[in-house]
Amino acid sequence: LDRDITYKWWLNKKVSYLDFQSRNNVFWSQEGVLRSWYLTYSGRMYLKSRWSLDLAYNNEYKNQYRSEMKDFYNHFYRVELGYNTDEATFGSIRYTNGYNFNRNFDLLTGRLKVRILNKLNVSYELNWLEYNPDPEDNSAFINVLSADYFFNKDLWIRVFTQNNSQNNKYYFYGLFGWRFKPPFGAVYLIYSSDRYDVYLPDEEIIQSKILFLKLTYPLQ
Repeated sequence: LDRDITYKWWLNKKVSYLDFQSRNNVFWSQEGVLRSWYLTYSGRMYLKSRWSLDLAYNNEYKNQYRSEMKDFYNHFYRVELGYNTDEATFGSIRYTNGYNFNRNFDLLTGRLKVRILNKLNVSYELNWLEYNPDPEDNSAFINVLSADYFFNKDLWIRVFTQNNSQNNKYYFYGLFGWRFKPPFGAVYLIYSSDRYDVYLPDEEIIQSKILFLKLTYPLQ
């Protein structure tokens, strides 16, 4: 059962608009047993000065999750302060505090996106994640860097790279897209590379490289 409600109030003075969203999902098994719910409520205030404030709350339930055969109750609170976040160039800082699978966590996120010469978009995101307790040392810094270059509205290149300090993981994703028959006829050449350490007795390094071609063509 899904229920989504969104509403936006457009104002005229110092506040440009107020936005409210409620996105909820409840799932039962075929035997009628409640298996999970995922409830999210958020609000945004966007000022005429381009500053914005976002608040969010999430509540999640998992019944007999994975092989542990027990119930989990997760939740988080989030607050985000941003500038010019409705545009291509923006900056924001976000703090999330919650409880996830028997652990408390704190997540601090900073984001910056810049449009250069109307063709190149560059963005950087830094995440500092800390668990408590953390017996397996899963706390980490996560860096995300991406760029999009548009030759025109139907020809573009996208690159994305991510690093996770917890397992020394490096991920790279590249895409070349050409919309030869807008809006749906397009061809994509995609490459991804993944490398990370597995902390087993042998401390092996796992790598994967994938190259594939995707074609979409309208029949009418």
